[in-house]
Formats: sequence, C-alpha cells, structure tokens
Amino acid sequence: MNPKGKLVVGVDYGTTFTGVSYAFLGEASLPIIQLVRSWPGVDTTQFNDKALEAATATGIMKLPYGKVAIQVVTDFLREVYLHTCQELKEDLGNRDLDLCDVQMEFWFTTPAVWSDQVQFEYKEAAIRAGFGPSDDRPDDTIYMLCEAEAAALATFQTMPLYGPGMQIKPDDGVLICDCGGGTVDVTTYLISEVSPRLSFDELTSAIGGMCGATAIDRNFYLLMSERFGAAFNDLPFTRKGPGSRFMDTFQMFKETFCCSAEDRVYQLPLRMALDNPNPSFFDTENQLVLLSSNDLRGIFDPVVRQITQLIHRQIESANQEVGHFIINKIVLVGGFSQSPYLRQRISGTFAVDGKLAVLTPANPQETVMRGAAIRGLGGPQPTTRKCRSHYGFERSLLVKGAGTVPGFASWVLAKGARYGQNHTATQGLVVTHRSGDSLMKISNLYGCNDADAPQRVDHPGVYLVAQIMCDFASVDLAQCPQSRTGAQVDYLLGYSIEVTFGAHGDLKCKAVCQGQVIGQSTVNFARSQW
Repeated sequence: MNPKGKLVVGVDYGTTFTGVSYAFLGEASLPIIQLVRSWPGVDTTQFNDKALEAATATGIMKLPYGKVAIQVVTDFLREVYLHTCQELKEDLGNRDLDLCDVQMEFWFTTPAVWSDQVQFEYKEAAIRAGFGPSDDRPDDTIYMLCEAEAAALATFQTMPLYGPGMQIKPDDGVLICDCGGGTVDVTTYLISEVSPRLSFDELTSAIGGMCGATAIDRNFYLLMSERFGAAFNDLPFTRKGPGSRFMDTFQMFKETFCCSAEDRVYQLPLRMALDNPNPSFFDTENQLVLLSSNDLRGIFDPVVRQITQLIHRQIESANQEVGHFIINKIVLVGGFSQSPYLRQRISGTFAVDGKLAVLTPANPQETVMRGAAIRGLGGPQPTTRKCRSHYGFERSLLVKGAGTVPGFASWVLAKGARYGQNHTATQGLVVTHRSGDSLMKISNLYGCNDADAPQRVDHPGVYLVAQIMCDFASVDLAQCPQSRTGAQVDYLLGYSIEVTFGAHGDLKCKAVCQGQVIGQSTVNFARSQW
C-alpha cells in the first residue's frame, strides 16, 4: 500500500469511560486532534435476562460464564474498533479519501498498576479486536503508552491556558494525578526547558492504585448491603445496577457533593420490602433510601485517603530524587477529578501554604486520550525515564567444585535507575548446542520489582517477562568453541542481546551472533492460555 496520509489514533480504555482521539497527517494539512463524540448505545432494559442478573453480585458486574477477562476486553474493543473505523471513514470522506488509502497508527494507554504481562495481554486483545497490523491492513501499527505520561503531554500543552501563575517554567516540579474510574495513576516530572521546545524529565516512576471512582460505588454498595442485607442484595440488577434510577440518582449526588455542603438528607428512590426499617435510613411510605452528609463522607473518605497517600508518596520520592522540595504544581485529570469533594480535599491537604497549586483542566476526562494522540504526532517525550523494574537474563557461572551452575541472574536494567531515550544495554550470553539439535534457542528475559535485585532467577520475586527466539541456523559453528565425546559434538554459541529501554514505551530486544541479527523484536511474553 502507498498511503496518502496517516491517521494517529489514541485509545483510552477505562473502567467507566473509553475515549478515542484522532488526527490526520497529510501533505497539505496541519493535524488537528479530534474526538469520537458519538457512540452507539441501547436502553439498559434491552438486555434484562436471568443470565445478566446472575452475573451480578451487589450491582458490580462479574465475568460472563465461560469467558476470561482478556476475551471480554477483546469483545468490547472489537466494537470500539468497528465504530471508530466508521467515524474515521466519514471524516476521510470529507477529504475525498477512504480508510484503505491511509495508514493507521494506534496509541493505547495503560494504567501504572498493570504488570508487564497484563500490558501485553491488553495489546494482544487490541490486535485481536482489529487494531494494529492485519492481513487486510499490514501497515497499521500499535503502541502502548503509560496513562500518566499521556496525561502529562496533554497537560503541558494546555497549561498556558490556565492563566498567569500557571505557566510552566524551567525547574518546575509537576505532579500529574490521573483519577479514573477504576485506577488512579500518579507521577512527577521536572521541567528542564520550555522554549524553543518543551523538555522534561520523569522524576519518579508512575505508581497507582485501585482507588478510582468505582471505589466510591463499591463503598456505597457495601453500606447498602450492611444496612439492608438480603432486601438489597437480592434486588434485580435493573433496580440497583448502573443505569437504574437508583444509581443515576446516586451518581448525581456523587458528582456534586462537596466539602462545604450543608448537612442534609439525600433521597434515592428504591422499592424494597423491609420489616421495621430504621427511619433514618429508609422512608417506607415513599420508598426512599436516605443518606446523610456524614454517610457520603464515609463513602468518599477511604478512597480520598488512598489518593492523598499516593500523592504524598510521589512528592516525597521526588524530593529525595533532587535533594529538596521540588513539586509546585499538582494537576488533577481523569473523570473522577471532576468531583468537587476530591478536588477540595486534595487542595486542603497540599495547597495550604501557597507554595503548591492544585488545578484541574477543562474536560479532564479527555486529557489521556488527547495525550495519546499528541504522542503519536511526535509530541515531546521525557528526556529521561525511571525504570519500573529490574530486567535481565539468566546465565550460568563456573563454580569451584560444582562446575557450571545455571540459574544466575544478570541484570541489565535497574529498578529506579534513570535512563535516556532509547538507552541500550548489552548482555553477553552463551548457550550450549549439541549437534543434531535444533538451532532455534530461547533466551528468557526476567523482571523483578524488589528494591534489591536477587542473584538468581528462581528467587520468588523474579518473573518471566518475555522469551526471545534466537535462530542460530546461519551461524558458522566452526568458529564456536567445541568439545567432542565420541561422535557427539557440543558447541558453545556466544552471542549478545541488546535491550533498548523506552522505545515507544516498551523494551525491545535484539540478539546478535557473529555480527548477524539472530532474533530481532521476536518477543513472546509469558501469558496464560486464552
């Protein structure tokens, strides 16, 4: 295919919100980031059936019977892909182009709490759903980007719009707190240059927690279950689940509740059969659940505490990194950041002495998907990044009295170490080959999240990240050290693996032997079967 342009597409897949941004790169037009605004939907009652209600506990969805999470994600993303393509076709039609005329480059954002394996499974689900290269569209590509970094890119681009005092300048320390539906990601950056081109460093690796907006809903359901027991738990999904009048009313209260709210009683319509209910909790005559302002604080506060603890932790880590107090701006993004109560609590905790500003951009739920498109358009990247884990390979050592002992770890990237863009580390390795055996060998890439990297790969904290397939078929075995036992010949195949950190937000491996590439980007992540 000889593409007449390229579409950069950002995808922010979330627990309660999924958004898609895109920009067209052509010869005669400047790219403008646009959002997919219209999405198909149906009346929630259309799917009322016993199977659906059996899949719910206290209003929280469970996995459908016979399916694992990655299959459900694939099914959902497939519909996102099909609808996105339809929207893009309409946009391209206005340019006298068709979707088959352009290459598509997808940027998917991922939460900080996801492990290497989960990130790979997510990428594989996206590819199975249609995103990325396929037989029909071999030139399409797909990349992954941390949500916190995407949020930072969009934030730094728009911060000048916040007015005087909010301009970023060299030596500013900016903390980005992405408060989503399921997860909260927090990271910090140091601005090194603003003009002529923005340049910044990642001060701390992104950290996160499962303390997004749905944690508020979970606390609410737990309170309802505690107060009303089976009368609430046994209600059908349509009466108490998302989209019901009961939950829509709670969402309205959740989105407007604030610290300065006067004590009042919040009324939520819900028909329940109760024997002698506490009149402070339920109005039998009008069939209303009653919540006090203290009830809402009790629902919010455990979640807010988790978020403030994440922020405290990142501020302390950033201070330790530079040796003095550095963070002077906290930017709250993500849908949950629209909560007045959350914003006020964060401000009341951190912006008390005038040294630190807390701000939220307009339309904060769009920040991450806009940032993904900015990255795809060649937006700035952190000059240096903090490595989130130790990464290395297994090697054998010659131990006195024991001969060659396998299972030792050789770490090439260190957790917490700072690396520049596309930093490359090289590890020399040796594998034994017996004549007659396959010349396709596997090198395992291992990871470890412990503070101190262990000496062996069989340590409980070490996990398999990827398998690099190395094909020695073109190697000249005569140049390799060898030993004979009768007619049997054993060869020692010496080779090296280059690991590149930060290329499109991932690790890339290249195996080289005798000057030949024997395993480039052939990385099969360890994962469970579908």
